[in-house]
Amino acid sequence: MDVLGVGGVDALGRVARFSSRGMTGWELPAGYGRVKPDIVTFSTGVISSNLDGKCRVLSGTSVASPIVTGIVSLLINAALNHNANLINHENSSLYHMNIDNYPFVPVNPISIKQALIASANQLNSVRVFGTNSIKWLQETDQSSMFEQGAGLVNLQSALEIVQRMKPQASLMPSYLDLTQCPYMWPYCSQPLYSSMQPIIINITILNSMDVVGRITNPPIYHPYINYNGHRLHVGISYSQYLWPWVGYLAVYLSVTPDSIDDIIPSSRFSGVAEGYVSLVVESYDIVRNLSLNTNLRLPIKANIVPIPHRSKRILFDQFHSIHYPSGFIPRDDLTRSKEPLDWLGDHIHTNFLDLYTHLRRKSYFIEVLTSTFDCFNASNYGTFLIIDPEEEFFPYEIEKLFVDVTDKGLSLIVFADWYNTSVMQSLRFFDTNTRRLWTPDTGGSNLPALNDLLRPFNIEFGDSVFAGNYVIGHRTVAYHSGSSLRKFPNRAIANHTGRTVLLKANLVDIGNQFIQHDSMFLKSESVTSLESDKILGNSEPNLRLKPIIDKDPTPTILGLWTPIVENVISEMGRLSIYGDSDCLSSTHLNSNCFWLLDALLQFSTSSMGRIPRILIEQMFTPNTEIWIDSSLTAPLRAKNSQLNLYSNVLRKEWNLSTLNTSYLPIEAYYFVELCYIAPKASILIDNGKPNESFYHPQNLLLYPVELYNPSKQLYTTHYCHSSISMLPSNKNLFQFMKPKLLLQSINDFIQLDMYMSFKNHKFNFVYIIILLIVVCYFCKRGIMFCGDSVLYVTGWIFCMIRYVMVRILFRFYNLWRTYISDCSQMRFSKINATNSSTTTTTTSSSSSSSSTTVEISRLSPSIVQKISQQNRSNIHI
Repeated sequence: MDVLGVGGVDALGRVARFSSRGMTGWELPAGYGRVKPDIVTFSTGVISSNLDGKCRVLSGTSVASPIVTGIVSLLINAALNHNANLINHENSSLYHMNIDNYPFVPVNPISIKQALIASANQLNSVRVFGTNSIKWLQETDQSSMFEQGAGLVNLQSALEIVQRMKPQASLMPSYLDLTQCPYMWPYCSQPLYSSMQPIIINITILNSMDVVGRITNPPIYHPYINYNGHRLHVGISYSQYLWPWVGYLAVYLSVTPDSIDDIIPSSRFSGVAEGYVSLVVESYDIVRNLSLNTNLRLPIKANIVPIPHRSKRILFDQFHSIHYPSGFIPRDDLTRSKEPLDWLGDHIHTNFLDLYTHLRRKSYFIEVLTSTFDCFNASNYGTFLIIDPEEEFFPYEIEKLFVDVTDKGLSLIVFADWYNTSVMQSLRFFDTNTRRLWTPDTGGSNLPALNDLLRPFNIEFGDSVFAGNYVIGHRTVAYHSGSSLRKFPNRAIANHTGRTVLLKANLVDIGNQFIQHDSMFLKSESVTSLESDKILGNSEPNLRLKPIIDKDPTPTILGLWTPIVENVISEMGRLSIYGDSDCLSSTHLNSNCFWLLDALLQFSTSSMGRIPRILIEQMFTPNTEIWIDSSLTAPLRAKNSQLNLYSNVLRKEWNLSTLNTSYLPIEAYYFVELCYIAPKASILIDNGKPNESFYHPQNLLLYPVELYNPSKQLYTTHYCHSSISMLPSNKNLFQFMKPKLLLQSINDFIQLDMYMSFKNHKFNFVYIIILLIVVCYFCKRGIMFCGDSVLYVTGWIFCMIRYVMVRILFRFYNLWRTYISDCSQMRFSKINATNSSTTTTTTSSSSSSSSTTVEISRLSPSIVQKISQQNRSNIHI
């Protein structure tokens, strides 16, 4: 939370393709991730220095991060100098003020982060290189806050904020407008409705008042009673103490149940609901010995629609998904050897976001289940979607799902993945960081656990791993690395008569290729060489992916079952089981199987269980009551698996190597916990009217301008004003100013040193001035001569020398004027000192101070700063 996450944009201000997207994954599966990155900056085509002293062009977020690091250092320097100037500034309005009222700005990691976030520009308002504002496509998955954070970094605005901001707490994001697309995606992509799973929004609380803070009282929800705010059910969980610097505020949004007081019940209401959450963050200032607090307000705006039809509601199982870095979960596609880990989250808003967008376009409503199966009412949903589960299932979950399908009409769609303990062993590698050999804790999916879930339906997967392409109609379907069905029911399930259709495909057994390669590798190499080769990544085979007819197997990869009772559809749901899930991920957009999921949803939700003709033409109906593929074996749990260490189902103290690999005893599971329901926030009705300005990034608390003396700018010539390309205050147009940092530093250094030397050696400088005039004269004559001859290069050199000499002469002229003025001031100071009634010592000190102050006033503020560091004991700036 306290890390400053930096993303990248290209030269046109669009989020770069290599910049990470999506929320953080540590909060999954029970919660929802935080907004990351925090800000973005340019990361493509950035000019940088090379090792040979020349320039080169770099791209990547590793380029964007150093840019922000430089900005952070400038902001810290500006804030520190601002506080130092306040202490030393000779302004009576400040000098006689109590120190508690000084406009000191906080300088800590979170204050800098707050300034950067508050000053950033959302990308939809950015114009670069004089182009028009970016017109985003009408998509819900572009430039959301989970891609750009607060927006593009704005150094100029951040510099203004960091020199005026008060110690305070703030929120990120600072408002929740669930109608604002695309910035609030995915929250804006789907409205709220009654009986839906709560939407979880994770807010980060930033506290720059002190490293430790606390929320004094539970947050309060204030519904705008005249704007349907009472129709929102707001649950809140929060961290009472903020340490270090940050905390969280989790907001659970849903729609209130029907009430007799409503003219239109919430189940049929359509409209916008508004309200806000208020809370107080308090910290203690040890230096001032007083308590600081900030009153925060989180505006909320959401769109509510009537309850959709059951057939359009899909429940997505997130609870049983595990991803790296929780453990070594291998990749789902074994053909992609460059990505050894399953690290994309398997969430409907991360690597399944294109699937989510596709389903929303088909008018489906998708809800995410972040808890066990006993925490939802199956009567509300038409389809339960399980994709690539790695977690174990509680025994009571198995029982409830069977009842939901057989008695409550819930249809089940499962997309599994590969699993084979021998293939898992072949994927082990030596990690140089932990200095140990890593072995996968499960396969692409946890098929032993999934078989336990499907066993009441007489469905079972085998442990062979297949890959290849097969054709359905005019479509070529990619089967990346999947399993196949070993057992499937044909007629009856729980006294419900039904019919079954199965799909076979000619595929390649790549699992056998992995096993053969690994066995050959072990025979030819020692353990030491095995580890070194694993580091180099040369231990995986060159896979043959093109199947050979009549040689390679034809496994069953898809099974459909629908209940039928005398040609009348029963109340039981339908089953759709497929062996590969990687085709639903956004990593395979060119070979996705969204069309297959559309067909399965049509089969699951239509009144007669309709199957598209192009699919049914290639499927067959088995003759036996329970179809079994005798060539396959059932998968077993790995004996060396450490899945229990990060599982939400298994006890951590249970060692899976000592258990039976075919089933788990009841003692291996956690005790059944009740479904988590966030505490409902206290309600305090607001009869006011919401302001549209609430639903924009909220401003920070700043000190009033009156506390500063407009005639004495404390920080007008800071280098960062001229050395960095920045956004103007109107936040609409980039101005790329010429870098002057190096020239300004050189000029100030020359000016300071020449001024000090001139005071001590003024007569020697007179001779130098005369010599420079003579040199300039002869340079001029040389230029005139060379200009009319072929010695053009020599003439150009003379011209440059003369230019430098003239600049030095003008510098001496300015120093001479300063010296004359100083002498006059010293004369008047001595006269005033003679007539003064003070002592000689006091007069001398006053004269010295006055003289030095006059000298400093003639120089630039940057030189004043340097002189003040040398004479801090007797000079007040």
